[in-house]
Amino acid sequence: MRQYSIHELVHSVFYTGMHRDGIRAIFWGAVFRRFAMASVGLFVPIFVYKVGFSTYGDSFVAGLRVLITYLVFKRLSIISMSLFVEHIIDGIGFRWTFLISSIFLALQFVLLPFAETDLSFLWIAAVVSGIVTSTFWIARHALFGEDQDIASVGSSLGFVVVLSQLSTVVGPVVGGFIASLFGFSGLFHFGLVLAALSGLPYFFMHHHRRHHPDGLSGLLDKLRDPANFPLVVSWFGRGWEDMVHVNFWPLYVFLVVGAVERLGVITSAVAIVAMFSSYIAGRVFDKTRSRKRVLLTGAGITAILWPIKALARTFGSVFFVDSIHKAVYPFYWIPLLSETYQFSFRRDTVAFFAFREVVISVGILVFLLMAFLLTFSWSWFSIFLLSGLGIVLSMSLVSYRGFR
Repeated sequence: MRQYSIHELVHSVFYTGMHRDGIRAIFWGAVFRRFAMASVGLFVPIFVYKVGFSTYGDSFVAGLRVLITYLVFKRLSIISMSLFVEHIIDGIGFRWTFLISSIFLALQFVLLPFAETDLSFLWIAAVVSGIVTSTFWIARHALFGEDQDIASVGSSLGFVVVLSQLSTVVGPVVGGFIASLFGFSGLFHFGLVLAALSGLPYFFMHHHRRHHPDGLSGLLDKLRDPANFPLVVSWFGRGWEDMVHVNFWPLYVFLVVGAVERLGVITSAVAIVAMFSSYIAGRVFDKTRSRKRVLLTGAGITAILWPIKALARTFGSVFFVDSIHKAVYPFYWIPLLSETYQFSFRRDTVAFFAFREVVISVGILVFLLMAFLLTFSWSWFSIFLLSGLGIVLSMSLVSYRGFR
């Protein structure tokens, strides 16, 4: 196998796939957005849990239930907004949709500190977070799938992830130490600045609009189409894994290591492994003749690793098992997302990814219902097992027409 030099790696990261204004804006906007989420967003589930924990008499179960409720409000908001994102993009274009997302991200960071004294601000922040997710990710996926050279989409995803992972390596350490020194309020003020910066690149983006949104009727037609069943099952399961990965795993690590700065250190260290693995996974996926085999192998190993992660009970064991997980993980999600871009090609990409976001959110709501029932007899093993099961469900994508 050829060994790529650092110069070639950096050149690929900064110059491949950046020949269009839309992709370039997404590229740099994603760097600031990823840094905001790595340094601040990583700790939001911890903050929400601690608010619930302290509000209801230092109760572990109460903390979990407040976190679950927060996530339910967020997902309901995403479902509602996903039905209107097509109309928003149709009316104001991609550029202003991205800018609106950055504004609401800043608003989320403004609202969260008030939740320590009044839980109503937490629920409002959850709804705002749902608006942030739906406006940004549907528009981002749609524009990427529309403008990117479809023949090299796997590599391009790998390059995007490598660049964003550079900020992810630094972000958790920075965020953890800001939270330990200045509290969550100081951390959210830092996030406010980053949210403002994340919107700047989109001012340099051309005004790109989409027309003829599908709306609710188009979404229902897609759900009724039997040909889309593998997509629905795959995205449904993907939501389970994503929910654990983004929210419950950071909380688990925090409870094990006992400090936000230690959570930041572990996350940053593991991100180095993920950064290089993402680059390799993108290259392998584009060059292999059997993309299905790459996805099934990566997904199978990742699914097995999830319940094993529940055995990690010390700083060292958490770092060890998460490093292995992050080394394998890109061989699962990069093929999964790459093929999703392939399927969206020559379609109405906005409607396609709005449909995807709704299905993922419905899957997450089902997962959160099961998580709430588990609070009566909590088991981290069960939560992580559900994540692994979600990955198994997401493997149904290989049976969708057009998968190579």
